[in-house]
Amino acid sequence: MKIAPFKFGDYNFKLKISIAIILIIVFVLYLHIRSKKETIELNGFDDYEWKKTMSGKEVMKLLVKNGWELVNSEGSHFKYTKNGKIVIVPRHRELKSGTFKGIKETVKQIENL
Repeated sequence: MKIAPFKFGDYNFKLKISIAIILIIVFVLYLHIRSKKETIELNGFDDYEWKKTMSGKEVMKLLVKNGWELVNSEGSHFKYTKNGKIVIVPRHRELKSGTFKGIKETVKQIENL
């Protein structure tokens, strides 16, 4: 069996390269859009980017991003305030569901005043 020599002018080669370039561009655009956050100005609880589960560190970053101020910390617990209201966030790898729900409910009540 004889293998045909490789030619750069081959139509199938150009088609395969074109498809590969288009797929790469689409993938890069997908990653860019996926990582981009569209919330420019945050106005309330609905603008918070809550995930299903979060670590204490992620919650703290989210609170600071939305105007909360770190007031005090004792051990692994951090106290944040906004408009005179307080939320305490433990810095754990992953917050337990009850703790996480409690923090979300507290933030929701304060933001929707």
